Amino acid sequence: MLESCRKNLTFVILTIVLFLTDQVSKEMATLILKSEDSHPLVDTFFNFVFIKNQGLIFGFFSSSRYFSISFNIFLLGALIVFWLFYLKRRIFIFFSFILAGLSGNLWDRIFRGGVVDFIDLKFWPVFNLADCYILIGIILLALFMVKRDKQCIL
Repeated sequence: MLESCRKNLTFVILTIVLFLTDQVSKEMATLILKSEDSHPLVDTFFNFVFIKNQGLIFGFFSSSRYFSISFNIFLLGALIVFWLFYLKRRIFIFFSFILAGLSGNLWDRIFRGGVVDFIDLKFWPVFNLADCYILIGIILLALFMVKRDKQCIL
């Protein structure tokens, strides 16, 4: 029982830390980049820019703010229900990453009117840390599913 509580607390703390890191990075991007065109970090490859994304993935469904918010809430709810009813006491790091990413982008949609994106790799749509967290979580989930027959170290 104590082990389960410790894992749950680790899960919650990691999710909060990731969420706060995402929000601080977006606030810094808003304050520093909003009035600038671009901040090149590595010439012609990696820039910091300010974009407020109204849509979902890569800006799709940008015409409906309420659809974006509703879809994000649905995904968060589904992930939490999956964790509560199917995994029970088994907590995995990938849930922290996915929950933090979804929560960070949902927060932006509700309180900023759109998701703040600021990392520009030139060959990919502009993104933020929350998007990275979601991707990391999905990769970890895929690795877990591939290795589910073995002891999970996540």
